[in-house]
Amino acid sequence: MVRKIWYRHLAIADRLIVEARECIDNQKQQLRALKHDQQDTEGAAATLKLLEQTLHLMHWHRATILEKVAAYKGFDFGPAVDGRDSDVAEPSEYRLQP
Repeated sequence: MVRKIWYRHLAIADRLIVEARECIDNQKQQLRALKHDQQDTEGAAATLKLLEQTLHLMHWHRATILEKVAAYKGFDFGPAVDGRDSDVAEPSEYRLQP
């Protein structure tokens, strides 16, 4: 059960990575258009840098999830002490944490 929840986390992380890449591609197109039109690119370049940093963090988060999946591989956990199926946050509680 624990691994199943980590796989849900992994699926969400993968989806967010794809979306971040799409945002980066769109931002690069906007930056090129601004350069072509000889417009100010400072804001667009700063936004691109933030998007790239976010993507890096998402990859780091995904790697952390993969470590958790590997750690639970082969283990069969019963209910947690409080009666829940696992000690991992439910899907509604997803948060990127360092």
